[in-house]
Amino acid sequence: MTTAADIAALWARTTRVEITGTTGQPELEREVRDPDELRELSGLLAVDLTADAFCCMCWGDLRFTLSDARGRQVGRLTLHLSGSGGDLECGQDGQFPLLDAEGLRDWLTARGLAQPV
Repeated sequence: MTTAADIAALWARTTRVEITGTTGQPELEREVRDPDELRELSGLLAVDLTADAFCCMCWGDLRFTLSDARGRQVGRLTLHLSGSGGDLECGQDGQFPLLDAEGLRDWLTARGLAQPV
């Protein structure tokens, strides 16, 4: 089971995030390398780990591929935006609700990233 310490360690190693679409729209939409922007993004991708994890059958809306300073992939998170909420798929542990889905939507919109309906 993913813990808050696991997530903190993952973001501590991350120096680059590629944000892409999922199946049907896999091209790179944005690359984030700025430490301040990475810190902001990590906060916006925070999830409620106390909630019951679940798994839907869709591909998700956006994918966040996290890499370290050597360019090695250290994690991959898939965003599922639905209705007024949003969830983040955290690997094999399933999906958890975002703590600030509206803040993440605002962040994505401000950067001109595609917004799923």
